[in-house]
Amino acid sequence: MSASLPPVSLPETLPSTLPEQQFALGSWVYWYQVPNPDFGRMVGVVYTHAASCTITGLHYLVKLDAASPSFAITAYDFAFSEDLCLLDESSLHTLREEVNS
Repeated sequence: MSASLPPVSLPETLPSTLPEQQFALGSWVYWYQVPNPDFGRMVGVVYTHAASCTITGLHYLVKLDAASPSFAITAYDFAFSEDLCLLDESSLHTLREEVNS
């Protein structure tokens, strides 16, 4: 498992108005558009270009939970707000149980 952060590319100029954050630091989130979603805790946000595409905007840094499917590969991942949903405590326990069963 890699504990290094995924790459980012910072823009040369910033717009006069930055978008509002959709998720607070410390929130639990999951990737809701995939069958076996990764999940973890929001630990950062950066206005940047994505390394894997040409979209500029807020990118959320998520510290993956130890039970998250991709945790064996990486401890952190970036996501767009459109890819994430908030995760309540009950759903967090359910996801952990599903992964561990």
